[in-house]
Amino acid sequence: MVHLSPDSRLLASLVKQEQAYSSQLYTLLGASGASLSSLVIYASSSPPTISPTLKGVASALSGADDAFRNYGEALNDWVDRLRMINRKEEEVASIGHEREILVTRLIKVTQKTKATPQSLLHMSPDSSSSVSFPSFNSKVTAVQMELQACESHLAEKERELENFRRQGIRQGLKLRCQALIQCG
Repeated sequence: MVHLSPDSRLLASLVKQEQAYSSQLYTLLGASGASLSSLVIYASSSPPTISPTLKGVASALSGADDAFRNYGEALNDWVDRLRMINRKEEEVASIGHEREILVTRLIKVTQKTKATPQSLLHMSPDSSSSVSFPSFNSKVTAVQMELQACESHLAEKERELENFRRQGIRQGLKLRCQALIQCG
């Protein structure tokens, strides 16, 4: 399976925007708390005919603030999940880069000695070129083995990333939407 992820800048931009949204939400909740405190103080000093009504409104607003605070926590959880996905994508990209290096090495090793069928037939057992051929063959084999191991590791990490991405996005959005529903 070849990993074709979206540009990593898109995920980084999403994380940045969601973090800004979260910061603004918590700033709003801070201002709301101060406003709510002022309302409670005003309600306490109001005449008995209006005081219970104002306190009831303050209680309802406090419940709304709690729901938005829960939503903020779910939003932060979502951002954390996105960051973890980003780290996993970077890990897969790093392994992919290592794979490209190994492919380049394999190409260079195979191009160093261009043994043709004719030259192989004319080599004598005591010729010095016959000594380099087994060495060349072992180098190619070693690089091929490294490349195969890297490709297996890459495929495993891609599967892990796909599962992690699917579960992380599903769970993060589920928690966020459930918290949003509580906000009414």
